Amino acid sequence: MAPDHSLAPRMATLTNRHLQQFAQQLATWTKDIIEHGRTPFRRVDTYPHIETEQGVLQPPLVFWINRQSMMAGGILLLPDGNLEAELEHGRNCASALGLQHFVTWEADQVRIWQVDNDQIKEHQSFPLSSPRHPETFRYLLADILDSLKLLAVLGAIPVTNLSPHYFNNLFQTTLQQALPSLTKAYRSQRSEMENPATEDADICANEANRLLILQVISLVWFDKFPESILPERMDRAIEISLPTLPERLHHALSYKTTIKPPPLPLETAVCFHHLLLRLRQLSWRQKPERAEESIYNLTNSWYQNETKNREPAAIHLYPAAPPLSAETAILLSDSPSLLATAALLADISNLGQYKLFLGHLFQFDRDSFSSQTIVGRLLNQTRIASLERYEFTTRLRIAWPNRRLKIKTGQPFWLWELIYLLGLCHKGQKLFLELPIDLLEKPDQLTAWSLLCENFSFQRIQLLDNGNIQVSVSHSENRNQSFQLHLFEEVREITPSANVKEFRNQLLFALTLPRDIYNLLGKELIWPTPEGIPDSHLPGWKVYRQSQLYQWFRSILDNEQVRTEFEREPAKESSLSGIPYPEPLLLNELTRFGREITTDFQPTSIDYLLANLLACPVIENIERSSTVKTPKKNTLGNSGKKLKETIAEKLSNHGIPNFPDQYLYFLDQPEICHYSLTPPLKVKSSLLGQFELEDAKDQTITGYGEELEQILLFCAAAGKTQFDLPSDRHQLEQILTHYKKDLASLYKYLNNLCYSQIEDSKSAHKLIKNTWRNLNLPAPSWFKNL
Repeated sequence: MAPDHSLAPRMATLTNRHLQQFAQQLATWTKDIIEHGRTPFRRVDTYPHIETEQGVLQPPLVFWINRQSMMAGGILLLPDGNLEAELEHGRNCASALGLQHFVTWEADQVRIWQVDNDQIKEHQSFPLSSPRHPETFRYLLADILDSLKLLAVLGAIPVTNLSPHYFNNLFQTTLQQALPSLTKAYRSQRSEMENPATEDADICANEANRLLILQVISLVWFDKFPESILPERMDRAIEISLPTLPERLHHALSYKTTIKPPPLPLETAVCFHHLLLRLRQLSWRQKPERAEESIYNLTNSWYQNETKNREPAAIHLYPAAPPLSAETAILLSDSPSLLATAALLADISNLGQYKLFLGHLFQFDRDSFSSQTIVGRLLNQTRIASLERYEFTTRLRIAWPNRRLKIKTGQPFWLWELIYLLGLCHKGQKLFLELPIDLLEKPDQLTAWSLLCENFSFQRIQLLDNGNIQVSVSHSENRNQSFQLHLFEEVREITPSANVKEFRNQLLFALTLPRDIYNLLGKELIWPTPEGIPDSHLPGWKVYRQSQLYQWFRSILDNEQVRTEFEREPAKESSLSGIPYPEPLLLNELTRFGREITTDFQPTSIDYLLANLLACPVIENIERSSTVKTPKKNTLGNSGKKLKETIAEKLSNHGIPNFPDQYLYFLDQPEICHYSLTPPLKVKSSLLGQFELEDAKDQTITGYGEELEQILLFCAAAGKTQFDLPSDRHQLEQILTHYKKDLASLYKYLNNLCYSQIEDSKSAHKLIKNTWRNLNLPAPSWFKNL
């Protein structure tokens, strides 16, 4: 490979981007050395993610002897000026990869360092004699790799001294290598499902991947695996070994990601079989404290160090991470891997046994919950299916016997789980719930908001970084007490209004408005009465309605869409408006302004006057919110065209049936009839088997038998003008049967191709539909039930 002369400048002058380019060039040279030289290294990675004591680090180059077995041979760092910090990174990376050495490529020299009892000592130095000649770098790299040969073999950390981070990296490598084939299997399975859009295949595959590694870890921890296992039988070995675990773990580790998971792909089975052998080889379970810490490190990487919840509680609903607390009694989740993680962590932490539930909140009743504190995240935006609506409606009648609640089509899961949970609560029970902001912003959530306000008192509401709200409430009749609303950098005091919609308006303004404008509410800006603001009674009101401030208030509340639970028709704006307005003296000032305006006035001038009247300069800078349609997401990405071409090529290689020509070879000395027509064909009459067809040139074709009629229509739809057919009805039926089987096989192959390579089910289904239509083949409904 020709040298890259752009890398010749001295290392001291290189920027971050240039360092990355230099690392890529070193990796290219390393691959060439591995391919043509004699070295124990078999692979080089640039900037891989390494879990270390310092967190995740990305050394520029890692030389591997065996990547899957986490057998590294060397680490190369490119210091950008702070050598001390880089040496600390090198020490941590070396420890996490089971090494006692690393390399620093500096401005004027390259050094190999050794780590001995946390002391970093220089082992060998290579001066850069001609740093402006790129070939110098290449030859020097070869010398370094040659020097690392012996260190790679003799310089590895003894098995007994391997750190927990080493095993965590081994776990992470297994997960990374096992996931692609597992994802493909779950995606492909959608081609056999009646409603593939109901489940996210990629999420299911990731869940299955985590569940598999927890099963392997637990079985190794308790030494329950058979001594000898073949990779092809890995799934069976896990299945028969799980019941030998303690009951508390067996139950949690036996959850399924779907009702019928796909068979374990061989590639995935090989990865976990290799992990099993490696853990045995390294005597992982012989040092319990180290093994426990490696499990904690693994689960922390999944849940980003959130394994300890802020709010201790007895009941946890859909937690973001397994709650590690002695108070935890009940745990509900829709994630099998989270429940398995919670059970394993509770076991090794001696926190007792949790009651674990996989599914949704509707499987509980009031007796299932004690009056203890509940912490939950009700965020499931999945639409409730038609079959589920009847079941859930029955459950709602039990929770709310005095309410007639009806689940409408297309409503999200979280909304009705919230309503159901509110009905299950005991007097005095406390709830800490994370909920979508839609609870306040969407008018169709008014039923849930009404039930919450009428039966619970608010202690605190917080706007979270992810845009959701966290609500702290208590089942109490004292619903008028003030509480705090926590924004990112501000705390606002809220006194709830007795009117449910007015209270909603208060909160929406408190969550949205900047401090200067919010401080005007209830003072210079008056809250309207429940009856609204009649235009004729307040001079200046019409002018105020043309201001940007009014339009912003209106967009926040979205009042024109608000309905009460029992209203059938949209209410007039004047009767439902909760928009604050300037006190009468200020409205009079706006009236005078309204008389002076010309026909071409700009609404911003009204806001200029309002800003001065209210002594609030922020009002003048309000921009009118424009409604912009969100562009449709290209779910296939930039590679969509290439994917279509690949699928078309694979279909062609698989074989697209040429009907009826290739099917005549199935027949034994058929009596042939020749047909000549001009597509398209249309049916003029069909009665008792006798049919009459007409082509584009008004030519009439008559015949007898459904088989012949169907074949003629198929051929015309495919654009054929000249073709031969057997005259015998039995032979016509025979070629149709073969054609159906081939079409069914091709359609199944197309489904598998699309679903295995596209994450979004709807996009995969659309591509299948369009591809099949472009092939000019009969509709799938004709052969699907074969």
